[in-house]
Amino acid sequence: MNSGGTKLSKGDLALAKIYAAWPDAMDLLDWVEQNSLPVPEVMHEFVDPDTGALLGVIEVAWPNGLQEGLAQPVAVLLQEPEFVQRAVNQAGYLYFT
Repeated sequence: MNSGGTKLSKGDLALAKIYAAWPDAMDLLDWVEQNSLPVPEVMHEFVDPDTGALLGVIEVAWPNGLQEGLAQPVAVLLQEPEFVQRAVNQAGYLYFT
């Protein structure tokens, strides 16, 4: 619930989590909302599909694509090392830095 006692939707809660975790995300998230895109996952743990080992944390990700189930996964990587970028790319993600 927000301070006015109104129950927040799942999307609103996800956006609040994004803003809290990454204050500079406002422009990206405004664009996402203006274009009616799905709310991304924040601080998405990217794991090796074979071993389950954590490879990195993707700040903003759409693991099911921007058109869920129809498009490749998308990620925004901030300050991730090159090996994470390679692993994300090899896993089929379209990523932006």
